[in-house]
Amino acid sequence: DSAAPDAKLHTRGLGVAYSRFGLSSSTPSKVGTIGMRLEGDFALDSNVTAGAAQTHSKPFRVRHAYGTVGDSLLLGQTWSTFADLGVFGDQQDENPMVNLPAQRAPMVRLTFPAGPAKLQFAAENPYSITANQAPTRFTLPDLIGRVDFAAGPAALSVRGMVRQYITDD
Repeated sequence: DSAAPDAKLHTRGLGVAYSRFGLSSSTPSKVGTIGMRLEGDFALDSNVTAGAAQTHSKPFRVRHAYGTVGDSLLLGQTWSTFADLGVFGDQQDENPMVNLPAQRAPMVRLTFPAGPAKLQFAAENPYSITANQAPTRFTLPDLIGRVDFAAGPAALSVRGMVRQYITDD
């Protein structure tokens, strides 16, 4: 058969490569609503741009797995505190563009109201998104601070991060 390998892949069978499956719960309590979210899919298990042969994988990938207490505590894996989800274009999110901070990371996040602003502080699992750099090791979490201001249809967000890099170069 002279068809390209990717063409052969698309002519056989069915798949669930971009399907998402999830569970969530919400329980009122004296300390605030206690919530849980678990979501996964069968897409590529890394954040690289790839073709159909790589993204139609069979292993299950955890996208979100976290618990919350009220609006103040989040523990688990979800979008990085550094990500501003309100400015991302609508997309299927098969493989986000490499230059977007659309990383999902394990974390502990605290959120506090502060007048017209919202403050967030998080310790997140460090990660590296550049494939062409020297191997990097991390021994400390990324520490992220964020302040969000909303004014009608406008919003302002100021974020900062402290990160440790250890390389052998």
